[in-house]
Amino acid sequence: GVFFCSLFWTLYCSSVEGVVVNPSMVRRDAGKHYKNIVDKPITAGTKIRIKGEKGSWFKVEVDDKYVGFIDKDDAEVI
Repeated sequence: GVFFCSLFWTLYCSSVEGVVVNPSMVRRDAGKHYKNIVDKPITAGTKIRIKGEKGSWFKVEVDDKYVGFIDKDDAEVI
């Protein structure tokens, strides 16, 4: 039972790492019409944690500081 719980957690509940490939603004929700969380775009090469997906957007955590959304075209899963 413990093994299967651990496997479930690893496969379905843990976050995936990614990297920003194009400078991107982090938004409050999935869509360009939502406000930005940060003042400056996240630079290419920044490591992120992908928490989920919503349409063509990734829900991400950046530097353990904030959680928001970036366009999937601006990030790659690693």
